[in-house]
Amino acid sequence: MVDKNKVLENKETASEDKLCERELNILQLLAKGKNSRQIAAELCLSKHSIDKYRQKLLAKMQVNNTAGLLTEAKRLTLID
Repeated sequence: MVDKNKVLENKETASEDKLCERELNILQLLAKGKNSRQIAAELCLSKHSIDKYRQKLLAKMQVNNTAGLLTEAKRLTLID
């Protein structure tokens, strides 16, 4: 399990383990049921970029799939 304080990023103390604002945005959109292509269109990014962000999120949250990612994010109250 991941510590919420380790995951959330304070702008003054950015770290590889912490989530940036973009990653939090993507996490929230995933929680709304959007797929990579829809998120890419909404954020004006490529699908490839969204897929890279998703891979980083999986690693940082120490989970293997989107279901685990959303479960852990909910546990940490990163999403509603």
